[in-house]
Amino acid sequence: PVVSAFDNGEKEVKAWPRWPETSAVGLAVPRPPGGSQLLNLLRETKGRAIAVTEQEIKEAVNTVARSEGILLSPEGGVAFAALKILTEEGWIRRGERVVIINTASGMLCHRGER
Repeated sequence: PVVSAFDNGEKEVKAWPRWPETSAVGLAVPRPPGGSQLLNLLRETKGRAIAVTEQEIKEAVNTVARSEGILLSPEGGVAFAALKILTEEGWIRRGERVVIINTASGMLCHRGER
């Protein structure tokens, strides 16, 4: 709901009408507390709100696993997928330093997946 509210210029984050289906369950917050503060912060800093697809999450998790040997949680995959989009769009330039914090291991999230 944050991306939708941001893109539509709203001041408040409206709750989703139904629970979202996503592998990144840690980000599936129908109406995040502090949503209006988050929108204000994004706008004040001229930031962006990015939504990614389930396919982009899976691709990011697989790419990082192959290249770095780190099995991200789906939520971490969201961050890396968004990084890819922001880099492709020129918001983040190659060579700039970016910190992504992956707060969970993918070991419990990806059982049986390839």
